[in-house]
Amino acid sequence: QAFSVVQPLLCLLTIVYVYGIPFHPTVFLSMGSAVLISYVYLHLVGREAKSILGLDGLSLFRAFLSSWMENLNEPMEQVMENISVEGRGRLDILAFKTDNGGTAIVVPRIHPGPFKDVGGSSLPWRIQALLERRGLRAVAVPHGPSTHRENLVSKKEVSKVLTALNSLNLEFHVHEASRPVRCSSGYATALCQVFGDTALVALTLSPKSMEDIPVEVGDLLEAYGEKLGFKSVIVVDAHNSIVWEKTSIDDEDISLLVEAGEKSLREASKARLQRFKLGFSKKVIEGYGVKEGLGPGGIVVHLFMFGDCLYAYVTIDGNNMVSGLREKLIRHLKSLGVRDCEVLTTDTHVVNATATGRGYNPVGEAIDQEALLKTISEALKEAYADLKPASACHVNVELNGLKLLGDGLDKLLKVLDISAKRAKKLALGFLAPALAVCLLLLFL
Repeated sequence: QAFSVVQPLLCLLTIVYVYGIPFHPTVFLSMGSAVLISYVYLHLVGREAKSILGLDGLSLFRAFLSSWMENLNEPMEQVMENISVEGRGRLDILAFKTDNGGTAIVVPRIHPGPFKDVGGSSLPWRIQALLERRGLRAVAVPHGPSTHRENLVSKKEVSKVLTALNSLNLEFHVHEASRPVRCSSGYATALCQVFGDTALVALTLSPKSMEDIPVEVGDLLEAYGEKLGFKSVIVVDAHNSIVWEKTSIDDEDISLLVEAGEKSLREASKARLQRFKLGFSKKVIEGYGVKEGLGPGGIVVHLFMFGDCLYAYVTIDGNNMVSGLREKLIRHLKSLGVRDCEVLTTDTHVVNATATGRGYNPVGEAIDQEALLKTISEALKEAYADLKPASACHVNVELNGLKLLGDGLDKLLKVLDISAKRAKKLALGFLAPALAVCLLLLFL
């Protein structure tokens, strides 16, 4: 606060001593009173923040602006570290090997948030980039069951995840898989595919709105799958439909997702396992980036062949999709010969806080959807040309002692709401009248 008076004071001294313009002595009294009043005002506004977060509201505001306006992430990450909780994280890596190289589908039960490149927002891209540097191609990192409670609070925590991944030893001993099985419960849908003794389950509510399936859904389906004889269950939150009027999941949504997932696991447990072929490809849509809702990970297609039947997973590095686009993409892929498929997003938050209004663009809102269809078609064509007999392996990575945001986001939002209301109330009842008195001092 002290530095905020330096610039106006220097201007005043310049007027007085350089230009010789006289002024009334009450100017200093008026300025001093205004500074004191402003300090008291800011203290009163930030007092609630200090009781909730342990730091004043002005520090939080400065940290947020540093990230939003200047891409300086350290102040905001320090705020989040101060309110973090210790927790666990998990990564499921389903890797594949063909004569054309290796690829992987990595599903983190860690949420990629909160926004821009703060904390773990870029986690999907960082995982993808690391594994591709290690020699894998077209790595997909779809969203796992997690909410903002599972946000990593700093780059140090992201480094812990990457270090664990970097030490992986992949042994491709699974040579058979099932064809994907699709089941529904109400408006919830699950697509389940088995690789050896591991089940991969992708959940969606599309075309209804869906946002952040909680970790508990993954835990329930994993426990149910173990009863059916599966050694591992990998649950994917497809995160592929949003309607702005409903941006959260309720108890009914969760119940239907669990029911659909259990149905698909039951059906998949009866499916015949057989040798399969796999092709994969990665593409980017030129001319579009984070402001349009597309992260640097691009579009990854994994194409499976059983006999003469094709099944695909399309993973887009973005935060959710406009409602109805998933269905449009699936119809398009089926017209190209794919029997069944699912479209997934990474839920990357590097696209968040990059656009005015709602803060970000879900996939399909700010890009040409025809360009998206064309790019996916090209990726599918490349994956088809890449089809080779494949083997697979599943590796589970558990991470303890991670610093997670916990209920910190709720606290931050509460502080912002309280501070805004308090600032408005004090501005009308305290700041404006007090500053008016300071102006009157100039005329005494």
